[in-house]
Amino acid sequence: RTNQASSPLSNPVSIAEICFAGLPTSADVPAAPNLSSRNVLTLQPDFSSLRILPYASKTAMVMCTAHNQQTQELSPLCSRGLLQRVLHSAKEDLGIEFSVGAELEFMLYRENKDGIMQPVDMSTFGNATTLNEQEDFISTLYDQLERQDIPVELIHSESAPGQLEVVLNYSDDILQLADDIVYARETITNIANQHGMKALFLPKTSMMAAGNGSHLHFSFRDAGSQHRNSFSDPSQPTGISRKGEAFIEGLLDHLPSLLSLS
Repeated sequence: RTNQASSPLSNPVSIAEICFAGLPTSADVPAAPNLSSRNVLTLQPDFSSLRILPYASKTAMVMCTAHNQQTQELSPLCSRGLLQRVLHSAKEDLGIEFSVGAELEFMLYRENKDGIMQPVDMSTFGNATTLNEQEDFISTLYDQLERQDIPVELIHSESAPGQLEVVLNYSDDILQLADDIVYARETITNIANQHGMKALFLPKTSMMAAGNGSHLHFSFRDAGSQHRNSFSDPSQPTGISRKGEAFIEGLLDHLPSLLSLS
């Protein structure tokens, strides 16, 4: 965010590398030792991602890529740049494109009369309690996500006390979906605050209840193909295409690393 009156292109925003170690979880970066406050990165905005924030109407947010201040090369610390490289490599080197959907789980907590944070209710999976009691919150949330052009498929109650899930539509524009996830989390957090609650995305808040997940559902297709899914192949004994089998193998191979994302 910036309140500079002049163009951010003529007055670029900069950030020290060391600051990446303290970014929120929505901006996780690959493990990188020796981060330094001496190395400064320039943030280049992608104005196609700019949104006016309905919960803070005098404020806008825009996504950026981080670049070396001297060479202007994309920084290896930039997670948005990493996603762009992966999508480009998948298309050019492997000949595949993706379709991805996302589910964002969170719990609503409120401070009780003794100053202790507790879930807003003690509901269980699929219970209407949270939906009914938090109707104003859900209605405001849906409206403000819609005003940011974030397509919502469903908002429903989940397994843990005070837990809800926002389901975002499947998209072929994976970079925009990633942006939408960040914007949606920011919106959920701020709307909850306005309703006197805290939205928690923590993987686990209690050993006695289900945790919060960040679930991604994805399929792939041959690049440029009209077929929506190249995963299946009825001619194979398993019904799964060779590329599909290789894709599953890759997921299993990298599963220990993937577990850190949800």
